[in-house]
Amino acid sequence: MARTMTPAAPPAPTPRLRLALTLPGAVSLGAYHGGALAALLVAAQHSDGQLLIDAMATASAGALTGVLAARALLRGADPVDLMVKAWVEADSLASLRSHTTASVLDPEPLRALARDLLSPSGSVPDGAADSYRQGDSVRISMALASLGGLAYRLPSLDANQPWFNALTHLDWWSHTFAANDADDGFAGAGEPALASAANALGFPPSRLDRTADRADYEANHIIAPPIRPDRSQDEQWMLWYTDGGTIDNQPFGRAIDLVVEAEADPQVGDLATDERLFVLVEPQPATVDFNGRWWDPETKPRWTFTLFDVFNLKGEQSVYDDLLLLEKTNSRIRWTDAAAEALADALDTALAAVDPANRPAVEAAVRQRLGQAAGTMDSDHLRLRAHHHGTATPEPTGEVAADPIKGEFATAVSDLLTRASGLKDKRPARVEMVSPLLDGDSPPVSDRLAGDFLFHFGGFVDEDFRRHDFLVGWSNMRTWLTTRAEAHGFTAALAEVDRRHDALGWTLDDCNPTLGSLDLGDKWELLRTAGHVGRVITHDLGDLVGHDENG
Repeated sequence: MARTMTPAAPPAPTPRLRLALTLPGAVSLGAYHGGALAALLVAAQHSDGQLLIDAMATASAGALTGVLAARALLRGADPVDLMVKAWVEADSLASLRSHTTASVLDPEPLRALARDLLSPSGSVPDGAADSYRQGDSVRISMALASLGGLAYRLPSLDANQPWFNALTHLDWWSHTFAANDADDGFAGAGEPALASAANALGFPPSRLDRTADRADYEANHIIAPPIRPDRSQDEQWMLWYTDGGTIDNQPFGRAIDLVVEAEADPQVGDLATDERLFVLVEPQPATVDFNGRWWDPETKPRWTFTLFDVFNLKGEQSVYDDLLLLEKTNSRIRWTDAAAEALADALDTALAAVDPANRPAVEAAVRQRLGQAAGTMDSDHLRLRAHHHGTATPEPTGEVAADPIKGEFATAVSDLLTRASGLKDKRPARVEMVSPLLDGDSPPVSDRLAGDFLFHFGGFVDEDFRRHDFLVGWSNMRTWLTTRAEAHGFTAALAEVDRRHDALGWTLDDCNPTLGSLDLGDKWELLRTAGHVGRVITHDLGDLVGHDENG
């Protein structure tokens, strides 16, 4: 008698790795980002679609790097050429130094560089027709520091005080790049990226036309600036900005918002088998040197050391705050799920003692009460929006859809708890960091990057500094990719990453290049820039004194 063979089940698909990146500000340490992203993008382009990047929250130098990465992903442009031109070859101190007293550094060379690198007709063309191009859109958000500030009304549920007036200086430029975007879509992001990177220690403020974003401002309760008699209505949204990293140098929370938007996009498709990961690319991971100057009670630190180090405090604190908030949110999501399940079980246990004839009516009453509470919360949200827009408040239904897997009570209780806690539709986020900590302890992490001096402008002094930091970023990302490649099926892509690294022909030395290793020409450029700083300050002080004397 013939035996019937049961066909083997098809193998489970290898989960794709879907990344949301956070690229903080770092001025010339953007060379580290350039190297790290070059390695990551080469891997993505040769991963057969197993490695995706669909969200990037950026600040300062990370903004331009993020836009270049989006072009490489969606248009197949060579990421190594893009990042080398942007962060190693082009941004020297000699080319950036201003020749006027308007500022120390001139943004025009960077503006020309951005136009070149973001255009397919520039020095780095789009990939060939058969080159890999990511089909999923890429969402990017850039932190901006609004010098004038944005006034907004914060809605309140207090009937006696329906809103509070407040002021914020943190603004954002956001855009979704799609695979079929027009060529000018990437170039149009150049100006916002340069505004986000306009570090006030070197660059002048940057003006952006935000008229197209007016509806978004109004939807977020931003009050329109007053219209001056000599200006048109549109000109009220011409705003001045400086480096977004001044306020939010580690926009990790923004990355979470972008992921929520990305995963709600109906064109994204089924994400059930994908692994979502948040990756912070951090050239300066927080470390404590217990042998450092801040731990020696017998040595009083110099004023200059204090001045230099204080600029790092905000960034390190921002990372700590974001990661602490993330862990608290992850814990609350787990606790909320556990509480909902426990309460649902308790309701089921209590209802088991009810007379079977009365149980349907009792269950319906309990569920109705839960729905009423959820409806009240919906009504409060609508009232808050109505306070700002001056519209009538529609009545919410308060209905809660049943989940056939968890059961009606578990669904209703979970819905109620997550609405009240602000965790509705949220899930735990996994975070990993790519930083110099990945490649051992020698040399010390605090000395790993060559451009980390002069308020992070040091890399602009010499190309060797930027090349060194580019290679450190590449090495750290290559180490991280190794930990993920096998599980997500892109091990073969690492061979291409290594091949492109070898093709650069650069060697990462154990010792960083230093100011002492500069040739006389570079030292002279550094002295000329220092002298120009003095001229700019003298000019501005002279204008200030003259203005005061003239009343």
